Amino acid sequence: MKPHLSRGAWALLSNAAAIYMAALATGADWLFVLVSALLAILIVGALWPFVLLRRGLAPEAFTIFGPLVATAGDPAEFTVQSNGPSAVRLRPAGGDHPWAVPTPERSGRTANSAWRRGVYGSLVIEFASSAPLGIVSWHAKRRHLLESPLEVGPRPANVGRAALDAHTNDSQLPRSVRALDHIRGLRDYRHQDPMRHVHWPASARRDVLMVKEFEGPEREELTLSVDLGGGGEAGERIAERAAGLAELALRDGVAVRLLTCERDGTSSGPVSTPREVAQRLARCVPGRPAAAQSDSGQIIRLTP
Repeated sequence: MKPHLSRGAWALLSNAAAIYMAALATGADWLFVLVSALLAILIVGALWPFVLLRRGLAPEAFTIFGPLVATAGDPAEFTVQSNGPSAVRLRPAGGDHPWAVPTPERSGRTANSAWRRGVYGSLVIEFASSAPLGIVSWHAKRRHLLESPLEVGPRPANVGRAALDAHTNDSQLPRSVRALDHIRGLRDYRHQDPMRHVHWPASARRDVLMVKEFEGPEREELTLSVDLGGGGEAGERIAERAAGLAELALRDGVAVRLLTCERDGTSSGPVSTPREVAQRLARCVPGRPAAAQSDSGQIIRLTP
């Protein structure tokens, strides 16, 4: 921990020094009384926040709740709940983040945007206190456990249809990416149906969303095999590209499966929302996943 003197503290010290010099020059005893009073105020203003901060640094003093999923570079908001201490302010270390000032009666909020892709179970927090006089502000940094781990996914690369076409040819594209000309009939709208398949005249007549049903398999599968290589910036670009391609395919109504390496081995499974894509890629670590197999659709291998 280290103290930070405010302007008020420097003013009190200057006044105390001036009065002390005047007392030495004149021999007036009452001036020593004033100096003693000023020094007492300064001591109280310095020691009281130190004691408050010591209480706030206890592991059980605060509980920090955050989101379960975030995107690299985007602000992630945290709620701080005080389990007893008051007059202590907190914020994530390493930036000019807003201070949270929780009390036992009211929670505080702060945010942090300095995230990289990965899974975080703790956060370095800067604690500070200057109560009650605001003369000296004591600061300290401690690593604090989050109530729930935070999974930070990559920022999806801005990819277009050409990026998907670059990995394959037209004959291998999933059916919902190719032109669909043969309409078999209409059915009620279901979650993840692309809006471009909505039949608007029929929807207007029935006052409920209806989508066109095409000949052939309703949805084929696109498997993305993600190999981050040795990691580093090249690996992060691969993760960002995988996120962009997965979200592009999901928007087109294609079933997406991610094949990645995690700390306990290869992980393979479907993803149906951008949130699930972010969670899977947040847990992705450098390494080559097992060989991908798909009975339908297309396999795209992403490597540095």
